[in-house]
Amino acid sequence: MQNLRIIFSRKSEELFIITYLTTVVVLLSSTVIFFLENEAQPTVFTSVGRCAWWSIETITSLGYGDIVPITSSGRTFASMLSLWGMILFALPGAIIGTGFIELMLEKRQSSVDSQSSFSQPRKDMDNCSKSFSTEDGCMSNQLDIMQRLEHLMEQQVKLQNSMDAQLKQLDCIRKQRFLKKGMLRCVLESTLPSTRVISSTVGDQASNFGRNNQLIIVRGLRNMIANMTGKVDDAAISTEKLEETEVKHDLVLDPFCFRQFDDPKYNGTRINFDKKEFEKRINEIYVQHNKKLIDGYAPFCKHLFVENFTDTRTNTVKITQANAHLLMSDYEARAAHELPVLVRWFPSHSVTPSMAKYLDIILYNRDQIQNENKATGTAMDQTQNEAPWGIISIKAQNVDYELPMTPITMMRNALGKEEGGSGVPLNRNQYIKSVEFWKNHANVK
Repeated sequence: MQNLRIIFSRKSEELFIITYLTTVVVLLSSTVIFFLENEAQPTVFTSVGRCAWWSIETITSLGYGDIVPITSSGRTFASMLSLWGMILFALPGAIIGTGFIELMLEKRQSSVDSQSSFSQPRKDMDNCSKSFSTEDGCMSNQLDIMQRLEHLMEQQVKLQNSMDAQLKQLDCIRKQRFLKKGMLRCVLESTLPSTRVISSTVGDQASNFGRNNQLIIVRGLRNMIANMTGKVDDAAISTEKLEETEVKHDLVLDPFCFRQFDDPKYNGTRINFDKKEFEKRINEIYVQHNKKLIDGYAPFCKHLFVENFTDTRTNTVKITQANAHLLMSDYEARAAHELPVLVRWFPSHSVTPSMAKYLDIILYNRDQIQNENKATGTAMDQTQNEAPWGIISIKAQNVDYELPMTPITMMRNALGKEEGGSGVPLNRNQYIKSVEFWKNHANVK
């Protein structure tokens, strides 16, 4: 019964048209048969109302009613009316059958989508396991390298001990005055992060210069070894700290765009992807494109069109006669400081958008972002001040060029930064183009 209610609500227009046409046919046939049969059967076809009953009876019984025309023209007309009765019986069944097929296809598509959504976590787990396996391999290589380094340092220690013995012999020679005073002097300074070796005041005999350098190098290595732990744990900690150091990007995700990743109620393009990884991928593509950007609707706005590397679907669907009745509308605001405006959308369960081919990365320069945040009283992220561009929105679409901005967004921009807009004046030509597109399309929420 629930399926029938859905089908009748969707096909109400078609069924209404059939009912309307049948009413017109009954009224028209009543008038025609009255003029054709009134003279031949004045007691039977007495009035147009009586003839209307004959028309209904002929349509429903396919010509087998108790009132029958006797004139040739009346019989011909009755045959045509019976033919309409057969058509009338066939059309509703075909329309309802089509509704059943459409409903079953939508349920099947919903089932496929739900299965794909359940399979996505498994894929993520597989990717994570592969990543951990790779990291384990890297750690094994690092462990092997550190073990070799430790062995090398042990050999250097042995060499240093041998050189220390030679140094003691030189000291004895100096004490015995076989060498002049001040002939050899070495100063070695070492710090924790690195070893600095300062050598000076070599004696008058140039032949001892090479030996002094050897002693300085050996002692420096000894101090460096003392400062190094030689343990894999310390190496792993330093490696983790190095990995945690964030790479500075030219294009950074602005907090205004976080809702597309984190807010399940957001009615625009939802991105099911890690924010840091997404930002990293976008900057890699940006560098591959030689850092070329496409001009936007204002000097501070730019676009970067990339092939969709996520599972994001388009959030725009064409409005047709079959889905227009599914549209919903409400007054909504994107943020607390903005004015609510009238928007319309398709519920996500009523339509099935296609997988997006491209992502439109919408960028604002740093000055514009700071000006809007200042005007609306939004806290600024100081860590992003060095990035020249902020990603303020992402659109999933099937073309690699900018789709028209919604008319209501243009109006909000014209209101100024205090109301959540950009402060760009309304351009009439661009507004008309936007209306031409969005009167035939709507977002999916």
